[in-house]
Amino acid sequence: MSSGENSNIKTIAAIAGLIVSCIAIFTFVTGYSTLQDMFSSPNSGNNQPDTQTYNEPNPPSSNSFPTSEPQQEPFSIPGAVTNPSNGEIISSTSPIVVDDYLLNYGHNFEIGSACINLGNFFIKNLSQRQRAFSYMYASVSLSDDAGNTYPIKSTNDVYELMTLNIGASDDGEIGWATGCGCNCFGTGFTYEGTLSPSANSLIITFDNFGVFSGFSIEVQIR
Repeated sequence: MSSGENSNIKTIAAIAGLIVSCIAIFTFVTGYSTLQDMFSSPNSGNNQPDTQTYNEPNPPSSNSFPTSEPQQEPFSIPGAVTNPSNGEIISSTSPIVVDDYLLNYGHNFEIGSACINLGNFFIKNLSQRQRAFSYMYASVSLSDDAGNTYPIKSTNDVYELMTLNIGASDDGEIGWATGCGCNCFGTGFTYEGTLSPSANSLIITFDNFGVFSGFSIEVQIR
């Protein structure tokens, strides 16, 4: 083989080696970039973290759960007097409302020769729940418009604290009409004395009769 042929073979080998080196370098750079992308991306391949995201539930609305009982609509009672006090004198025909109780007088009084029996009162529970109305007969005093007073007929029960249980929106009765004038004891609202001929009306005063206190009702008798 001549020296010229040897020179050509060496030149071709050098070129081939250079090409192989370039291919190797290109392959290395490309592979390194690919591996870098794989490890730097949190969502690529099997490198996704084994975690789950939990969304916090929305807090309950402030209106979801009532914080108090529904409010009752107020009663509208024609002619009623609400929360009387300071010695106010009210006609016995007017209903009286205090603390969701309604007081009505029965107007079945009896006037005897030596006593006066007032008969009965009706108490209505205006609320939507059962309630206990506590009272004493002696908490109701009697006088007339002429200034005379009539002491309550003393019996064992007039100073006793009593309780009347009244259902929701229901009525209860305290006292009763006896029809026997002054001959009956234990009738509750019976007062001693002879009615003054100058009196035209009876004044019934309430002093801590349950929730009713500090006012009077006037009953026309003539």
